[in-house]
Amino acid sequence: MRAQANIRHEPTPINNTINEVAAPIRAEIEGTTTLGFWAGLIILYLLWDMVVLKTKAVKVVEPANIRTNLYNLFMIGIASVIFINGFKVVLVKLAAWNIPGLSWLAEKLLPLFQL
Repeated sequence: MRAQANIRHEPTPINNTINEVAAPIRAEIEGTTTLGFWAGLIILYLLWDMVVLKTKAVKVVEPANIRTNLYNLFMIGIASVIFINGFKVVLVKLAAWNIPGLSWLAEKLLPLFQL
């Protein structure tokens, strides 16, 4: 009887509803969303490689090209992080100011920037 006292049970939701806020967090923790996302990206890359780039052949890999590609990848990554976070702040501010029409649009666009 004492061993059962230490078992913790999840509280039962009222009216058998689920917590809609915690559902995406649970899915991300479980890894199902992330795994499907990366698998989809890999499949898209392989399709792109097979269909579009099949005519191009790489004969020599030059270090200057690798350096340029890494630089571009880094700079595009930094710019996208700044843009996404900055635009998210702007949309939250617009939504909070309760400007007719504009606040509604900001609220509708805000989920696009929730990463």
